[in-house]
Amino acid sequence: MAKSDTRKTKAWEIKYAIWEKKEYNESIALVIDQIADEISMLIPGGPPLGFKPVILVNALYYDHRLYWPLNQEYYKIGLDVGHITFGRTTYQFTHELAHIYCDPRVINWFIEIICHVASFYFLDFLSEKWENQPHDSDYYKNFDVFNNFKNEILREAVDKVDLYQFQVSGDWLKKEIRKIHNERTLGNRIIYNIIAMEILPLFKEFKEGWQTLPYIGGSSVPPPPENLEDLTTNKEVLPDFDKLYQIVPEDLKPFVKKLLEKIWY
Repeated sequence: MAKSDTRKTKAWEIKYAIWEKKEYNESIALVIDQIADEISMLIPGGPPLGFKPVILVNALYYDHRLYWPLNQEYYKIGLDVGHITFGRTTYQFTHELAHIYCDPRVINWFIEIICHVASFYFLDFLSEKWENQPHDSDYYKNFDVFNNFKNEILREAVDKVDLYQFQVSGDWLKKEIRKIHNERTLGNRIIYNIIAMEILPLFKEFKEGWQTLPYIGGSSVPPPPENLEDLTTNKEVLPDFDKLYQIVPEDLKPFVKKLLEKIWY
């Protein structure tokens, strides 16, 4: 990978190995750099395993993913995107970066939903930023691509899920989450998207809520290893919300309480 394909944001070093053409990597970097900068400001403490270079590769046949086994020297993310598909890039990259901020050694349904929330948050964030802060690049004129992709996801939910049953049941969210939790399996991404849209307003109103992400992985049962150099990974974990409330700092407890009242209590 050419040196010119490595870029540094405020907190992250991102290495672009998606395409051989430098201009393709540079076009996609337009959104990725802004996401990396903003999330580092929302979560100034950084991820549990610290800041490491992020290597981006083409995962054309696998959909987006964070590669396991993890590496001590870097994080590796695969994206299934085109070089100017900014909406899809925002959704996929943010999702995987949120996994890093939660703790990439563990995955559970709650982490997955939070990653979906992050994707929607940044689709809205970039849409507003590009519309309200014009840039000399022609790409910025296409701020509607973010909302268009978000609407595409929501249309998929309408097509494949009977949303009426949710609309007539005020407690559908908690019932659906309990069902997911009791089945002890990672669920349907469409349902995750629907739940994420219900949670999204909380993270918009209380932006300090993003600082809870580095504690989410640690509140899993079983938890990730205490030794941060131990990169043992586990998909067979469940969230423990009592533990989450206990381990977050005092200033984050009001947000966690609001979130739990929304999805769990």
